[in-house]
Amino acid sequence: HKSIAWLHTAKIHYDNSMVKAFDSYSNELQPKLLTNIKKHFATDTFPIQTVLLDNVLPILNFSLRTTRKHLTRRVGDVLVNASTGSGKTLGYTIPIIQMLSKRTVNRLRVLIILPTKLLINQVYETINKLSQGTALIISMSKMEYSLKEEHKKFLQNEPDVLIITPGRLVDHLNMNSISLRNLTMLVLDEADHLLNQSFQNWCPELMNRIRSEKVDQMPGNVIKMVFSATLTTNTEKLH
Repeated sequence: HKSIAWLHTAKIHYDNSMVKAFDSYSNELQPKLLTNIKKHFATDTFPIQTVLLDNVLPILNFSLRTTRKHLTRRVGDVLVNASTGSGKTLGYTIPIIQMLSKRTVNRLRVLIILPTKLLINQVYETINKLSQGTALIISMSKMEYSLKEEHKKFLQNEPDVLIITPGRLVDHLNMNSISLRNLTMLVLDEADHLLNQSFQNWCPELMNRIRSEKVDQMPGNVIKMVFSATLTTNTEKLH
Protein backbone atom coordinates (compact mmCIF):
# COMPACT_ATOMS: atom_id res chain seq x y z
CA HIS A 1 0.00 0.00 0.00
CA LYS A 2 2.90 2.36 0.64
CA SER A 3 4.11 2.26 -2.96
CA ILE A 4 0.73 3.07 -4.56
CA ALA A 5 1.95 6.63 -5.21
CA TRP A 6 4.50 5.25 -7.66
CA LEU A 7 2.19 3.09 -9.79
CA HIS A 8 2.37 5.41 -12.80
CA THR A 9 6.10 5.99 -12.75
CA ALA A 10 8.83 4.47 -14.91
CA LYS A 11 11.26 2.51 -12.74
CA ILE A 12 14.88 2.51 -13.85
CA HIS A 13 17.42 0.24 -12.17
CA TYR A 14 21.10 1.04 -12.35
CA ASP A 15 24.14 -1.05 -11.46
CA ASN A 16 27.93 -0.80 -11.26
CA SER A 17 28.42 -1.79 -14.90
CA MET A 18 26.80 1.42 -16.17
CA VAL A 19 29.93 3.49 -16.73
CA LYS A 20 30.44 5.61 -19.86
CA ALA A 21 32.97 8.10 -21.15
CA PHE A 22 31.72 11.70 -20.72
CA ASP A 23 32.89 12.19 -24.33
CA SER A 24 29.99 9.96 -25.41
CA TYR A 25 27.70 12.87 -24.43
CA SER A 26 29.48 15.35 -26.71
CA ASN A 27 26.30 15.78 -28.80
CA GLU A 28 24.20 16.38 -25.69
CA LEU A 29 26.44 18.75 -23.72
CA GLN A 30 27.69 22.27 -24.41
CA PRO A 31 31.42 22.04 -25.32
CA LYS A 32 32.41 24.38 -22.48
CA LEU A 33 30.49 22.27 -19.96
CA LEU A 34 32.06 19.04 -21.24
CA THR A 35 35.52 20.62 -20.97
CA ASN A 36 34.82 21.66 -17.35
CA ILE A 37 33.62 18.16 -16.44
CA LYS A 38 36.77 16.51 -17.77
CA LYS A 39 39.07 19.19 -16.35
CA HIS A 40 37.68 19.25 -12.79
CA PHE A 41 35.99 15.89 -12.26
CA ALA A 42 36.52 12.78 -14.40
CA THR A 43 36.59 11.37 -17.92
CA ASP A 44 34.10 8.59 -17.09
CA THR A 45 30.71 8.63 -15.40
CA PHE A 46 29.53 6.95 -12.21
CA PRO A 47 26.45 4.70 -12.74
CA ILE A 48 24.02 7.21 -11.17
CA GLN A 49 25.37 9.90 -13.49
CA THR A 50 24.92 7.63 -16.52
CA VAL A 51 21.30 6.89 -15.70
CA LEU A 52 20.46 10.55 -14.98
CA LEU A 53 22.19 11.93 -18.08
CA ASP A 54 20.75 9.22 -20.37
CA ASN A 55 17.21 9.91 -19.22
CA VAL A 56 17.20 13.67 -18.67
CA LEU A 57 19.54 15.22 -21.27
CA PRO A 58 17.79 14.14 -24.51
CA ILE A 59 14.37 15.44 -23.36
CA LEU A 60 15.90 18.59 -21.88
CA ASN A 61 17.79 19.41 -25.08
CA PHE A 62 14.77 18.66 -27.26
CA SER A 63 12.71 21.15 -25.22
CA LEU A 64 15.46 23.77 -25.31
CA ARG A 65 15.64 23.47 -29.11
CA THR A 66 11.88 23.53 -29.74
CA THR A 67 9.56 25.19 -27.23
CA ARG A 68 10.47 25.69 -23.59
CA LYS A 69 6.81 26.08 -22.71
CA HIS A 70 6.42 22.36 -21.96
CA LEU A 71 9.97 21.71 -20.70
CA THR A 72 9.07 20.90 -17.08
CA ARG A 73 6.32 18.42 -18.01
CA ARG A 74 8.39 16.73 -20.70
CA VAL A 75 11.23 16.07 -18.26
CA GLY A 76 8.89 15.31 -15.35
CA ASP A 77 9.94 14.58 -11.78
CA VAL A 78 12.89 12.37 -10.91
CA LEU A 79 13.16 10.41 -7.67
CA VAL A 80 16.53 8.80 -7.02
CA ASN A 81 17.63 6.22 -4.50
CA ALA A 82 21.35 6.92 -4.07
CA SER A 83 23.69 6.84 -1.12
CA THR A 84 26.26 9.47 -0.19
CA GLY A 85 29.37 9.16 -2.36
CA SER A 86 27.52 7.75 -5.37
CA GLY A 87 28.25 10.81 -7.52
CA LYS A 88 24.69 12.15 -7.52
CA THR A 89 25.74 15.81 -7.07
CA LEU A 90 27.49 15.84 -10.44
CA GLY A 91 24.58 13.81 -11.82
CA TYR A 92 22.05 16.56 -11.18
CA THR A 93 24.28 19.63 -11.55
CA ILE A 94 25.32 18.76 -15.14
CA PRO A 95 21.71 18.94 -16.46
CA ILE A 96 21.24 22.20 -14.49
CA ILE A 97 24.19 23.93 -16.20
CA GLN A 98 23.16 22.47 -19.57
CA MET A 99 19.63 23.84 -19.09
CA LEU A 100 20.90 27.31 -18.15
CA SER A 101 23.68 27.48 -20.75
CA LYS A 102 21.61 29.54 -23.22
CA ARG A 103 19.93 31.82 -20.70
CA THR A 104 20.10 35.55 -21.47
CA VAL A 105 18.70 37.21 -18.31
CA ASN A 106 19.52 36.09 -14.77
CA ARG A 107 16.40 34.86 -12.99
CA LEU A 108 16.05 32.33 -10.17
CA ARG A 109 15.40 29.15 -12.14
CA VAL A 110 17.00 26.50 -9.92
CA LEU A 111 16.60 26.01 -6.18
CA ILE A 112 18.73 23.35 -4.45
CA ILE A 113 17.70 22.54 -0.88
CA LEU A 114 20.18 20.75 1.40
CA PRO A 115 20.10 19.86 5.10
CA THR A 116 23.64 20.92 6.11
CA LYS A 117 26.22 23.65 5.66
CA LEU A 118 28.82 21.08 4.59
CA LEU A 119 26.65 19.89 1.69
CA ILE A 120 25.95 23.48 0.65
CA ASN A 121 29.70 24.11 0.32
CA GLN A 122 30.20 20.88 -1.69
CA VAL A 123 27.36 21.56 -4.14
CA TYR A 124 28.38 25.23 -4.52
CA GLU A 125 31.94 24.19 -5.34
CA THR A 126 30.73 21.62 -7.90
CA ILE A 127 28.41 24.06 -9.71
CA ASN A 128 31.05 26.78 -9.70
CA LYS A 129 33.51 24.47 -11.45
CA LEU A 130 30.90 23.32 -13.98
CA SER A 131 29.83 26.88 -14.81
CA GLN A 132 33.32 28.29 -15.40
CA GLY A 133 33.37 30.45 -18.52
CA THR A 134 29.63 31.27 -18.31
CA ALA A 135 27.85 34.33 -16.97
CA LEU A 136 25.68 32.31 -14.58
CA ILE A 137 25.16 33.67 -11.07
CA ILE A 138 25.47 30.90 -8.47
CA SER A 139 24.60 31.87 -4.88
CA MET A 140 24.49 30.06 -1.57
CA SER A 141 22.81 31.04 1.66
CA LYS A 142 24.24 30.00 5.00
CA MET A 143 23.36 30.72 8.62
CA GLU A 144 26.66 32.48 9.35
CA TYR A 145 25.89 35.11 6.71
CA SER A 146 23.76 38.11 7.68
CA LEU A 147 20.15 37.66 6.56
CA LYS A 148 19.87 41.38 5.75
CA GLU A 149 23.03 41.33 3.64
CA GLU A 150 21.82 38.28 1.72
CA HIS A 151 18.41 39.87 1.22
CA LYS A 152 20.04 42.94 -0.28
CA LYS A 153 22.40 40.85 -2.44
CA PHE A 154 19.60 38.69 -3.91
CA LEU A 155 17.47 41.73 -4.72
CA GLN A 156 20.37 43.54 -6.41
CA ASN A 157 21.63 40.54 -8.36
CA GLU A 158 19.10 37.74 -8.75
CA PRO A 159 20.86 34.36 -8.81
CA ASP A 160 20.28 31.76 -11.53
CA VAL A 161 20.89 29.01 -8.98
CA LEU A 162 20.37 29.28 -5.22
CA ILE A 163 21.73 26.64 -2.83
CA ILE A 164 20.10 26.89 0.58
CA THR A 165 18.94 25.14 3.78
CA PRO A 166 15.18 24.84 4.50
CA GLY A 167 15.12 27.21 7.50
CA ARG A 168 17.02 29.91 5.64
CA LEU A 169 14.75 29.44 2.62
CA VAL A 170 11.67 30.21 4.74
CA ASP A 171 13.42 33.34 6.10
CA HIS A 172 14.07 34.61 2.57
CA LEU A 173 10.55 33.75 1.37
CA ASN A 174 9.11 35.72 4.30
CA MET A 175 11.36 38.68 3.47
CA ASN A 176 10.54 38.43 -0.27
CA SER A 177 14.27 38.27 -1.06
CA ILE A 178 13.57 35.87 -3.93
CA SER A 179 10.80 35.24 -6.43
CA LEU A 180 9.79 31.74 -7.56
CA ARG A 181 7.98 33.07 -10.62
CA ASN A 182 10.62 31.68 -13.02
CA LEU A 183 11.53 28.56 -11.03
CA THR A 184 12.12 25.64 -13.40
CA MET A 185 13.89 23.05 -11.26
CA LEU A 186 13.72 22.19 -7.56
CA VAL A 187 16.31 19.79 -6.15
CA LEU A 188 15.96 18.15 -2.74
CA ASP A 189 19.21 16.44 -1.83
CA GLU A 190 19.36 14.10 1.20
CA ALA A 191 15.55 14.26 1.19
CA ASP A 192 15.32 11.66 3.96
CA HIS A 193 16.98 14.15 6.34
CA LEU A 194 15.06 17.15 5.01
CA LEU A 195 11.64 15.52 5.39
CA ASN A 196 12.29 14.14 8.86
CA GLN A 197 12.72 17.65 10.23
CA SER A 198 10.06 20.29 9.82
CA PHE A 199 12.36 23.40 9.62
CA GLN A 200 9.67 26.08 10.06
CA ASN A 201 7.18 24.03 8.03
CA TRP A 202 9.38 24.65 5.00
CA CYS A 203 7.78 22.22 2.53
CA PRO A 204 4.16 23.54 2.64
CA GLU A 205 5.55 27.10 2.71
CA LEU A 206 7.59 26.47 -0.43
CA MET A 207 4.82 24.65 -2.32
CA ASN A 208 2.29 27.37 -1.46
CA ARG A 209 4.68 30.04 -2.70
CA ILE A 210 5.29 28.15 -5.97
CA ARG A 211 1.50 27.85 -6.42
CA SER A 212 0.94 31.55 -5.84
CA GLU A 213 3.90 32.95 -7.83
CA LYS A 214 4.16 30.73 -10.90
CA VAL A 215 2.11 31.92 -13.88
CA ASP A 216 1.59 28.28 -14.87
CA GLN A 217 -0.21 26.81 -11.86
CA MET A 218 -0.96 23.35 -13.26
CA PRO A 219 0.79 20.25 -11.80
CA GLY A 220 4.22 19.68 -13.31
CA ASN A 221 5.10 23.39 -13.53
CA VAL A 222 8.48 22.69 -11.87
CA ILE A 223 10.88 19.77 -12.42
CA LYS A 224 11.43 18.18 -9.01
CA MET A 225 14.54 16.07 -8.45
CA VAL A 226 14.47 14.24 -5.13
CA PHE A 227 17.46 12.28 -3.83
CA SER A 228 17.23 9.96 -0.85
CA ALA A 229 19.28 7.10 0.57
CA THR A 230 16.21 5.47 2.16
CA LEU A 231 13.37 5.66 -0.34
CA THR A 232 11.47 2.70 1.04
CA THR A 233 10.95 4.05 4.53
CA ASN A 234 9.12 7.29 3.79
CA THR A 235 7.30 7.01 0.47
CA GLU A 236 4.27 8.95 1.73
CA LYS A 237 6.43 11.89 2.81
CA LEU A 238 8.33 11.80 -0.48
CA HIS A 239 5.06 11.77 -2.43
